[in-house]
Amino acid sequence: MPLTDHAEFVICDYTIEVDNWYLKEALGLGDFRLQSFEATQKWFAVVVLAMNYLQYQAAEAYLQEQSVCSLADVIRQHRLAHWRTFLRKALAQLLRSGDIEATIESLLPAASWAVT
Repeated sequence: MPLTDHAEFVICDYTIEVDNWYLKEALGLGDFRLQSFEATQKWFAVVVLAMNYLQYQAAEAYLQEQSVCSLADVIRQHRLAHWRTFLRKALAQLLRSGDIEATIESLLPAASWAVT
């Protein structure tokens, strides 16, 4: 195998490993130890569903931009979309009420059992 082919293989393998690590660490999909067989089956179903969703989103992004993005990039964009939605809701509510504390409490209520 020529060195350039080997380098391309290593880079491709590295991006796959980074995606796997990100899924396990950032999404908590890597810890299924000491569970029943049924729980492990359900865990695998969730992981496959998450991977399919991420790969579908990456394919959609490729079709729109004609550039490849990693699954970690897809997760970041997904989280960013959620944060933007939350921020829009918070700012709209703040503009309506004018009360910062009430807005915070309605969107991020403190639990009665939480240490404050």
